[in-house]
Amino acid sequence: ITPEQLELSREATLDQGKRLTDVLQARRYISREVLTTVLSFMLNLPVVNLRQVKIAPKALGLIPEKFAREHEILPIALGPVGELQVVMESPNDFRLTSELRAMTERTIRPARLPPPGNPTGPVGVADHSGRGGRFLLAADLRLHLHHRL
Repeated sequence: ITPEQLELSREATLDQGKRLTDVLQARRYISREVLTTVLSFMLNLPVVNLRQVKIAPKALGLIPEKFAREHEILPIALGPVGELQVVMESPNDFRLTSELRAMTERTIRPARLPPPGNPTGPVGVADHSGRGGRFLLAADLRLHLHHRL
């Protein structure tokens, strides 16, 4: 994107109360796929394909199902030193990550799902929320929570 597009989008976030990433996508300056890839790289945040992951029962057992559903998170693995990898819609949600750390007494390693429509991502998911495209990842996660928990 150009510096001008970025500046216009930043102004729109203030006027409309939307996230910058949502404005950039709505204006078609950047696709969800590119955004996910760039953010994943910049934040050292893995993108997890749930079709290829065997979820560890011990990881699932660390977070109560009700809490996982309410916060649309999915604990998937324990790392070599006991850290907990959790797929979440907003991996930069410091409050939620802190709450998970206190609840589990483990380091939390957030991860994201692939973008909606990505051939390696979850299938059969529709956005019934009426809130727009950014909730597709949450819908993906809800679908997998329903089948996994």
